[in-house]
Amino acid sequence: MRLDCISRKLRERRGFTLLEVILATAMVSIFFVMAAMIIPTWYKAYTKTTQLNHARQIADSVMGAVEGQVRFANQVEVLAPTESDPVQRLTGLSGSHRFQIPMQGSTGYIDGLVYDEDFFLNHELALSFSLSPDHSYCDVTVEILAEDGSRVLQKQRAVMLSGENP
Repeated sequence: MRLDCISRKLRERRGFTLLEVILATAMVSIFFVMAAMIIPTWYKAYTKTTQLNHARQIADSVMGAVEGQVRFANQVEVLAPTESDPVQRLTGLSGSHRFQIPMQGSTGYIDGLVYDEDFFLNHELALSFSLSPDHSYCDVTVEILAEDGSRVLQKQRAVMLSGENP
């Protein structure tokens, strides 16, 4: 009998009390404020991760192309900038093929690198090379810079010079 009484009272009750409406509105408001605070943080982290992954792809492709040029070179040297050519370059001779890789500016001169301006997405690329005293290896450093000049990523690899063509 008691269950029947409770059931009848619940059926007779209509609508919400003012207290229930205020509590529901407050809870929804708190949820939206929390979401509004968290979403920009997530977006910033997502953007940073995406930029870093893209910089890794750029660095890996450039490093692979440079390594392909340098590894089998017979002669490799770093040319200092001159008045006629202000860009420092890595030059080498691989079999009968002479190559020059600029340390700044366009990477369109690196054989084996498919160059597409859109691939770099406003990133700047800086290369640096240093030869070991006995010319047995070359340290290759690829630096990816953001539009504002800040470093996004730096990769360095020692490339052994075999002097043999594949």
